[in-house]
Amino acid sequence: MENKKKYLKAMRSLLGPIELEKVSGLYFASTRSGCGGISFEKEHAIISALGEGLERQALSKYNLRRLPFGSYQRLQMKHELLNPAELLLFSEAQYKSSDFAFTPFTAKTETHWVESREMLSGKKVFIPAPFIFLSYQKKEGCGPFIIPTSSGTACHGSFEAAALSALYELIERDAVVGMWDKKFSPPKITLPLEVKRLVNKIFCKEEEAVTFFNLQSDLGIPVVLAHCRGPGFSTFGSACHFNSRKALEKAMLECFQTSYAAKGLLEDGQIKQKPENEINDFIDHLLFYVCEEHQEHLKFLDQGAAFPSLPKKRRMPSLQEILKIFAKRDLGRVYFADITPIKIKAAGLTVVRAICPRLIQLNVGSRNRYLANPRIFSWKQFGRRGKVKNLNSKPHPFA
Repeated sequence: MENKKKYLKAMRSLLGPIELEKVSGLYFASTRSGCGGISFEKEHAIISALGEGLERQALSKYNLRRLPFGSYQRLQMKHELLNPAELLLFSEAQYKSSDFAFTPFTAKTETHWVESREMLSGKKVFIPAPFIFLSYQKKEGCGPFIIPTSSGTACHGSFEAAALSALYELIERDAVVGMWDKKFSPPKITLPLEVKRLVNKIFCKEEEAVTFFNLQSDLGIPVVLAHCRGPGFSTFGSACHFNSRKALEKAMLECFQTSYAAKGLLEDGQIKQKPENEINDFIDHLLFYVCEEHQEHLKFLDQGAAFPSLPKKRRMPSLQEILKIFAKRDLGRVYFADITPIKIKAAGLTVVRAICPRLIQLNVGSRNRYLANPRIFSWKQFGRRGKVKNLNSKPHPFA
């Protein structure tokens, strides 16, 4: 409890006042910059919103004077760098397309580099700044190499806790995109009675149907997808955690948060849907499925078999133990960059950005999938080996 109070005080001093709302027994907290948190506990909702706000700050503030500058080709003799060939971004066919927006990041590309740690070996490895900071490409006038997202970023009271949370998010994204691209029908989770009661308490059972799916991947770490269907809309929430009950509850809360926002937009008549080929941010992805006619693209989700129950509670592994699972699955190295600004560090908090090039990244827009990553095609967990033409052509519904 003392830690909670300490973090709350420190976070508030950095981000200012919080707006708080209570709906269906849940607390919604939001910052002035639009970052939000949701929880059954008021303090936890506030901490979540403030944590997201601090993550965004860290992703947008950097000191170029402290970062090495140059190409991989030029700097590789001086520093250990992430080889651009390991990034597994877009395919040659995508780059050759006349209207494709992105530029290849090559060994000759001049950029700043950010220090990270590869935890199993303890080595320092430098990562290209465009793949760490959200605003780098725009501010420095380079690329664009990717649409920057915050995936794999977390704020916590210690480096290891932040790194683990960041890694969970990468595992979650990998699972949901792998499932969607393969049009895999995931097994439905049979909910324990107490969880059913919780779902019925917060969702409007007369209007909304909520289904939970097991997306546990080849890593053996629980990933849960929640799907809420209401009159004229569908929304989703997903989460990864070694404790499957925590993954389920987090997915449920995220799903409720997006469904609540979607219903608000519907009531206000503020839905502005874009054609598939113009989707260019995560809100566009969400709004595409706040529409009756697009519900048919989700029917494959309902064809999975029932999953008997959630896995039993197991001992929580350390970050090192989870990284050893990555090594066994031939998923390459995972890098963790401490990007904590001085003021946030002084408050006793740490912001970490995790990068694992071999996991599937969450794309923005169907044309912008990272097709250079062989895992999209070869991952047996979500269906047999495939080709580009066999992938789901519709935009994913994840925001």
